[in-house]
Amino acid sequence: MTAILGIGTAVPDCHFTQSDSTQIAEHFFNGDKQHRRLLPILYKKTKVKRRHSVLLAASEGDLRERQSLYAPVTSTSDVGPSTAARMQCFEQHAGGLAQVASQRSLEQAGVQSDQITHLVTVSCTGLVAPGFDVDLVQSLPLNSNTPRTHVGFMGCHGAING
Repeated sequence: MTAILGIGTAVPDCHFTQSDSTQIAEHFFNGDKQHRRLLPILYKKTKVKRRHSVLLAASEGDLRERQSLYAPVTSTSDVGPSTAARMQCFEQHAGGLAQVASQRSLEQAGVQSDQITHLVTVSCTGLVAPGFDVDLVQSLPLNSNTPRTHVGFMGCHGAING
């Protein structure tokens, strides 16, 4: 019989509130006036109270100074950091968060890592190859032939598929 005995999650240490989210979006948004007016409504309707981000250097303080990857929009042709820069950030941070989530899952399940038969990882934000799942096999450690499945590119919906 196959069963899920533990599910681990992890979030970055720094966070911002939902009202901060709206201000951040307005600061970095590159759309027309009508869409800009809809931003506060969209953010309010999500009912999200707090968002965590590896991009933040602190949870408090001036929003413009709390992160450095995204510069304020300066023109309509400004598209923000490149995909390569964003994926480099993902590569720097995803593995550490995955390690914490995996350890929590093992603790919740009350099993040793050598008892794990399958590894399923979920990320809604980025891609790196080889993925952080390969690192988890070594760092937890799992049997080197443990089947791995990564669910990605689905946004927050990825958790349901995972």
